[in-house]
Amino acid sequence: MAAAFGGGDVEHVVDRFDSNDLVAITLLSVSLRPHGAMNLLTDPDGNWARLLSLIPRDARLENPGSDALIEEGGPAWELWERLVGTKRYPSKPDGSGPVVAGKLLARKRPHLIPIYDIRIKELFERPKVDHSFWAALAAVLRADNGACRCAAGGGVPCPRRGGALSRRPRTRYLDAMLRQMVAGSRYEGLADARAAGIGIDHERLQDTHPLAPLP
Repeated sequence: MAAAFGGGDVEHVVDRFDSNDLVAITLLSVSLRPHGAMNLLTDPDGNWARLLSLIPRDARLENPGSDALIEEGGPAWELWERLVGTKRYPSKPDGSGPVVAGKLLARKRPHLIPIYDIRIKELFERPKVDHSFWAALAAVLRADNGACRCAAGGGVPCPRRGGALSRRPRTRYLDAMLRQMVAGSRYEGLADARAAGIGIDHERLQDTHPLAPLP
């Protein structure tokens, strides 16, 4: 799993898709058709490089300053729409869709874009095309002034204390936590979160997983 999301934002490929990105998403059981893969690699219209260059490689979902990148009209939003294929941007790469788009973006900007797939969708009973998921997870990461840690023995590595940024994106800690919940035995207490509309509730997440604020 780590290999699928490491290296997409290294300097020499940070603003373009390359073959390693395409191989990486196959580790997560998704792929593009050949013509779609060529579209990403050759970038005939220049949109992939243009939009990636507008999203700083160090942009973080937990930082309110990143909101302009992920909100409607922002470069991450437009990049996702072009990869998915929408009424505004119907010419998507062949074989792409919401899951492929989400995993490609998560690889290219791992600190900013969380993973969203069928398992997460089912866990929180969210729509297949979910325009509010990024904002929902941003709210979780920013709760308690953004000072969060995993309780001892939780099985998920923790961001470093003292204000230092962890080398591993916080979005990936949350991804790991949600996947543990998907894997089973941690659904108790999520009914209220599902019913709340947004589908993600910080207190419920803490109750069902060893995640707690820093003292």
